[in-house]
Amino acid sequence: MSASAENITADALIAAERAERYRIQLERPATFPTEQNWEYIINSRMEAIAPQLYRKYLLSYLTDKELRTDFHQLTLTKFPEYIKAIDRERAVDTIYSDILSAPDATISLIIDCRLFDADKLLSILNNDKAETDPAPFVAECMAAYQPEYNDSDLRVMKQLYISMRSLPPIGEIKESRGIFGRENKYICPHGHINNADNEYCDTCGTNIYGFTEKQEATITSFKSRINALEKLLSNCNRS
Repeated sequence: MSASAENITADALIAAERAERYRIQLERPATFPTEQNWEYIINSRMEAIAPQLYRKYLLSYLTDKELRTDFHQLTLTKFPEYIKAIDRERAVDTIYSDILSAPDATISLIIDCRLFDADKLLSILNNDKAETDPAPFVAECMAAYQPEYNDSDLRVMKQLYISMRSLPPIGEIKESRGIFGRENKYICPHGHINNADNEYCDTCGTNIYGFTEKQEATITSFKSRINALEKLLSNCNRS
């Protein structure tokens, strides 16, 4: 049975009470769900504690592998299952709420759980107050999918691609004095000096826009995805 607008079932009330108990317990740094807890949380799709569980996941990921307990390992295994089980909108809001603590972990979740969201990524890209350049993170996330697409999604995906391809260079080609006179050098976004004909930095692997070769390939593939989606949606609209 499920709750209606007028009546709340006993099961719904019990689940809400348990979620609140879990929320309070999870605020304690050393407290993690047991395997039995995880099974109940996942089966109940307990969305109310998503932020607390995400923090436990990030903490587990950031803990040195040699120091991880069974609870850390369990969290790393069960949290992605939980994210796949709950409402997608809640999952997206939760995961995109912290992209700085452990970016690699967040990117993996976005890809593995199909949490691609072009609106969120555009907001991240256009955040003038970002502590670090958000474009590489966005590029990595462009490899992810979402469960289904419509015309509105396609429009935002196009905006995202155009924005990524319109970014100004953050490295530079600079003339410098060498042994044999003046010559041009490629200064990557991280300040490493390379030969002018280098597309990617020999030290950190980034191009003049701050992207690695893999990230550039992902952006290019994203354009192909847009083209394929446009054809599919066009065929659906005609039928």
